Amino acid sequence: MHDETLQELVAVQIVLSTVAGGGEPAAMKEAINQARGLVANQITSLRHLIVEMRPFALDQLGLAPALETLCRRTGETFGLEAELRVGAEWSRLGDELSPEAQAHIYRIVQEAVNNAVKHAQASRLLVELHSDDHAIKVAVRDNGRGMAHQPSTPVGRSALGTVVSTGTGLSAMRERGHLLDGHLTVDSTPGEGTRVSLLIPRHAKRRSRPKDSASA
Repeated sequence: MHDETLQELVAVQIVLSTVAGGGEPAAMKEAINQARGLVANQITSLRHLIVEMRPFALDQLGLAPALETLCRRTGETFGLEAELRVGAEWSRLGDELSPEAQAHIYRIVQEAVNNAVKHAQASRLLVELHSDDHAIKVAVRDNGRGMAHQPSTPVGRSALGTVVSTGTGLSAMRERGHLLDGHLTVDSTPGEGTRVSLLIPRHAKRRSRPKDSASA
């Protein structure tokens, strides 16, 4: 997997270097299309790798108990208050969330928690799981130092071209939110903490497997 990724990225570099060196417009267009194809191959491969990296706790406990364990261990390890609140309606989701979707949600929460502990200097964390007839809602709030110039930054499908420069791991959370057809936002104010919110529409058929992996 890693060898293939490296080889194709080197190939992309060579192709783009050729384009940068000039040449006929037709040849440049062909080289660009070739580079785009190589990048698309690796995006697909990396997405499959992300899905395969499923947290062990999910298989043993389920999403909500796994996040409860994450909060408890975070509190014990770093000496802060970490709480999970689960809405009563969450239990009625049944098996609507596929194992892949649960893994993405877990990793998003885990990354937000890590950011709060390592970078925000928070003393309190709150993780929330809710759902209604229209959407699944996940939020992570902290009382840390917050981030400047980060008011309600969208990190969903509509903002894939936006580079979020503040914080750590936001691009990974953005990609996971995209894979869930979700909308991820980061609201932060200096001195007032940060809130990471994920909104996932319930119209998507989350039990179906990706076509690429199903045909593999």
